[in-house]
Amino acid sequence: MIRNLLLLLLLGLSLSGFAQQGSRIILEEGAAELIGAEVNGRKFNIIKGGYVSLLQDDTRMTADSVHLYRDNNSMEAFGRVKIYDGDSVTIFGDYLNYEGNTGKAILRGDVQFNDMVIQLFTENLDYYRNSATAYYFEGGRLLDSVNVLTSKNGTYTTRIKQLDFYTDVVLVNPEYTLNADTLKYNTLNKEAQTFGPTKIIDKDGQIIIAEEGSTYQTDLKQSQFTDGIIKTDTYELTGDVISADELRKIYKATNRVSLWSKEDSVLITGKFGDYYKEQGITKVYGDAIFRKISEGDTIFMRADTLTSLEFEDSNENKIIANRNVKIFNTEFQGRADSLHYRAVDSTLYFIKNPILWTNKNQLVADQMEVTFIKDQIHEARLLNNSFVSNIDTLENFNQVKGRMMTAKFLDDQMHQILVNGNGESIFFVVNDSTYQMMGMNKIECSDINLNFVDGDVVKVLFITKPDAKFIPFHELKEPEKKLPGFEWKIDLKPTRDSIFVVTPMDSTLLQLDSISGPSLPDSTTIDLEIMEKEKISENVEETSFEEKKGASAKEKVQNKMEAEKAKKEEESEEEKREDKIYSVLDQINLKPKPLYLYW
Repeated sequence: MIRNLLLLLLLGLSLSGFAQQGSRIILEEGAAELIGAEVNGRKFNIIKGGYVSLLQDDTRMTADSVHLYRDNNSMEAFGRVKIYDGDSVTIFGDYLNYEGNTGKAILRGDVQFNDMVIQLFTENLDYYRNSATAYYFEGGRLLDSVNVLTSKNGTYTTRIKQLDFYTDVVLVNPEYTLNADTLKYNTLNKEAQTFGPTKIIDKDGQIIIAEEGSTYQTDLKQSQFTDGIIKTDTYELTGDVISADELRKIYKATNRVSLWSKEDSVLITGKFGDYYKEQGITKVYGDAIFRKISEGDTIFMRADTLTSLEFEDSNENKIIANRNVKIFNTEFQGRADSLHYRAVDSTLYFIKNPILWTNKNQLVADQMEVTFIKDQIHEARLLNNSFVSNIDTLENFNQVKGRMMTAKFLDDQMHQILVNGNGESIFFVVNDSTYQMMGMNKIECSDINLNFVDGDVVKVLFITKPDAKFIPFHELKEPEKKLPGFEWKIDLKPTRDSIFVVTPMDSTLLQLDSISGPSLPDSTTIDLEIMEKEKISENVEETSFEEKKGASAKEKVQNKMEAEKAKKEEESEEEKREDKIYSVLDQINLKPKPLYLYW
C-alpha cells in the first residue's frame, strides 16, 4: 500500500512538469496495480487492474490497462478503451495512443464514435480533442436517424457540426441512394454538397447524375446539380444546371437542355426545361426544337414551347408545340400556331392556321391531321376551309378547295386528293410537247377524287354531277386564275436553318431562382384529361368519306346544310374549348412567354 502511494506521488510530480504544454493528466483512484518500467532507455508507468481511469480537463479516458510516458505527457491504452469528451462525445476502441500536450487521440480496432447527432464505426480514427474533430480513414460507416453513409475517408468537426466524406461515398436513405466522390454536410444549416461525379437513385428508380457535383438543402429537400441528367424509364432530361424540389417533385434545367424520349426516339432541346413528375409534364422553352429521329430522315420541329404529357396509359402520351410552330423535313415542311404529336398513331395534329408544303404542293386548312407510316407521310386530313394548290412548270397555280379533304401520299409524293363538300378546282392545261398553256379547267362539284403522278393531275373522278367548263388561254382573265381564298405562302416555308436560328430572349428569364417559378395548384388536381379529350377530331364531322359517297343527293343536300350550321356552332365551341385548354396550361405555366436572351 505504501509502495503504491509512493508511486502515485512520483507520478504526480513527474507529470506536473508538462502543465505548461498541456493540461495535467490525472490518474483516478481504483487502479489495482501500478508498475514502473523502462524500455530502450525510455521510462513509463504501467497501470492495470481491469479498470483504469484518467482525466484531462473534462475528458475521461478508461481502459483495461494504460502505459503513461513521463517524457512527453502521453499514454497508451489497451482493451475496452473509452473516451468521454464533455457531455456529448463518446469514443470506444481496442487501442488508444493519446498525446496529452496536443490533445490528439489515435484509436484503432473496432472504433465507435458517438455524439448526439451521429454514430460512426471504423477501424481507424484520429480524434483532435482541442478542435473536437474526428478523422477516419481506410473505411467508415456513419449512422444518423434516417441515413447510412459509408466512405473510405471522412472528417467530423463536432462543434460546428460539419461532416466531410471522401472517396467512394455512398449514402443510403429511405427515399434515395447517393454515390459521390466527395460529400460535405453541415447539420446546422442543413446544406449538403457533393464534388465530382454524383449519382442519385430514388425509390421509384429515377436517376439523377451530376458530373460536376451538387448542392442539397436537406430541410427543404431542394437540390441543384451541375452538368446534370435526370433519367426515368422512359425519359432523360439533361442541362448545365438542374434544380430539384423533391417535396413538389418539380425539376428545372437551365442551358443546353435536352429531353430524350427512349420509346419514341424523340429528342427535344432548348434553353430551359421544367419537369413536373407527379403530373407527368415536361416542358422545354427557349429555342425549343423537336427531333423525331429515324433511320431515314429526321423530322425537325421548332416552337416557343414544347411540352410532353405522360399518362398512365402510355398510348395516350403526346407532345404539344405552342406558338410559332415550324416543321422541316427534306420531303415536307409545315407551320402552325400550335400542334400536337401522338407517337402511338404517328400523327401530327395541327391546331390553328396550319400550312403544309410537300414537293410543289401547298396544303392549307383551319386544322389538319398528318399521319406517318415508317416516318413517311401517309395521309393528310384537312378539316374545314381546306385548300390545296401546286405550281406547274409555267408557274401557274393549280388549286383545289373544299370543306374537308384527305390527301394521300406514296413515297412522300401526293398521289390522291379526296374532296368532301363544297368542292372547287381549277387546273391549267399545258401542251406536253410544246409546254405552252392551252387553257384552264374550272370545276365545281361537292365531292371530287383527284389522282396525281409526279405532282400532275392525271385523273379526276366526280362523285356527283359537276359544273365544269374549259376556258381557253386567250379568253382567260387574271381574276379567274385564282379561287376565292387562294394565297401562295411560299415565303413562309421553313428551311432547315430557320429551325436552328437563335432567338433573343427576355433577360428576366435568366434570373431564375433554382426552384422558383410556376407552382402547381395545391387545392385542385390539374385536369390533363381536358387537353386530351378536346382532341381536334371532335371539332370535325366524323362521318367517313366512303359513307358520304354512298349517300343520296337529297341526303347530301341535307348533310351540307347541317354541316354548315354545325360548322358555325363548332367554331364558337372551338374558341371556348381552346380557352379552356389554355386556362389549364396557364395553371402549370405551359403557355409560352416572349423569349429574349442572346445565346
